[in-house]
Amino acid sequence: MSNVVKLRYSASADRLLSLAETAQILGISPNSARGLRKRGNFPPATRVGRNLRWTRANIDSWIASNTEVTK
Repeated sequence: MSNVVKLRYSASADRLLSLAETAQILGISPNSARGLRKRGNFPPATRVGRNLRWTRANIDSWIASNTEVTK
C-alpha cells in the first residue's frame, strides 16, 4: 500500500485534515506522525466523532513554535 496521499481539496485554514494529509504537509510518514502524536510532540487535533482532524492553522502554528533557528 502506498503512503502517497492525493489531496482532493486545497488545505485551507478552515478545512479539517486527516492524519495522512497532516503527515504529508509535515513531510513525514503517517506512521511517524502517529508516533509523534502518541509522544505528545504533534500539532493539536480536534476530535470529530471517533476521528482526529487537524487544521492548517494549527499545523502552521505548531511548526512555527517548534522551529529552531540555526546560525
